[in-house]
Amino acid sequence: MCVVSQDAANARLGALAGMMREAGAVAYLKGKLSTAWQLPAGSNAPTITAKLPRTAAWLSSTRANVVPSLRASLASSGLAEVADGSSTAGIAVVPTNLRTGGRTASRTPSPRTPSDDYAVADAMAAAVPALSPVFPVALGSWRGTFRAALLALIAGDTPAAASLPELLANDGERLHAAQNGLQQLLVLAGGLLIVQQLRQAAGAGWSAVEKEAARRRLMVVVADPAMRLSDLVTELTQLAGAQGASVQEAQVKNMFVTIVNPESAAFRSIRSGVCAALLAHLLHGKERLAGQREAVAAALGRIGASALADDVAALGQQLASVAAVNEAVHEELLQALLA
Repeated sequence: MCVVSQDAANARLGALAGMMREAGAVAYLKGKLSTAWQLPAGSNAPTITAKLPRTAAWLSSTRANVVPSLRASLASSGLAEVADGSSTAGIAVVPTNLRTGGRTASRTPSPRTPSDDYAVADAMAAAVPALSPVFPVALGSWRGTFRAALLALIAGDTPAAASLPELLANDGERLHAAQNGLQQLLVLAGGLLIVQQLRQAAGAGWSAVEKEAARRRLMVVVADPAMRLSDLVTELTQLAGAQGASVQEAQVKNMFVTIVNPESAAFRSIRSGVCAALLAHLLHGKERLAGQREAVAAALGRIGASALADDVAALGQQLASVAAVNEAVHEELLQALLA
């Protein structure tokens, strides 16, 4: 009986997988959420606000406070903004597994046995491609405002998943991962800036090749869950002390603690620069930004983080994939709230 029950469950999963491979996948999820939230199609902003108050307040605050701040960051970083009216008007719904950041599709299902539920679920996920984000997007558009809201969420000092808007209830893990990724980049940027400053003070050069090598070394240290501050300080000291520069660990530690203090001007500058580069990726997309690679590198270079350009691009793609699914599923709600 156990095997029969498992086979029946697998059959239902298989049927659902077939449905989710069709263009109706987004409509299917829209209907499910509409019922759960008691929000019929065509609901107006007051009705949506009453049902989803945290979402409405979050988006309203983003439009009033975050968007102007990010626009200023783009301008000060020398990065181009997408002109209003140039955003893509619609979205082609492609088959999706509705898991942001999902792996690349494979049309060959994974081998499985009838009673292996995990293998069935794995095969379903592998058989369905991810939803592609829309580019370019103007910052003042509803898509741009939503992406700015996502960026502000992971750039905040509090855990992104602590009190999510109702719209993002299923994105806690992904946003937590994105926030961890951004925090890692900020630590790396701060470390690279310290090394750059100390090497310059000692009259030691630092080529692009050396910066890339330093990035790789620091990435290994920062990615270690068991990393201690002393480990990072030792690595930074060695990088800064190359070519005869005399640098003491105590000095590096003091500089690092100061520069990663969220209240410090240096940290605010680093966060602003990295977030401006991330926003450029969220608005333009990696392919469109390829022609502005030097501008992005220059913007990051102002905070000593030019070597992190590819890492910022990867995080931008990660966050854009979260946006893609939400924009497809919640388009009507977002447009109503951001009209």
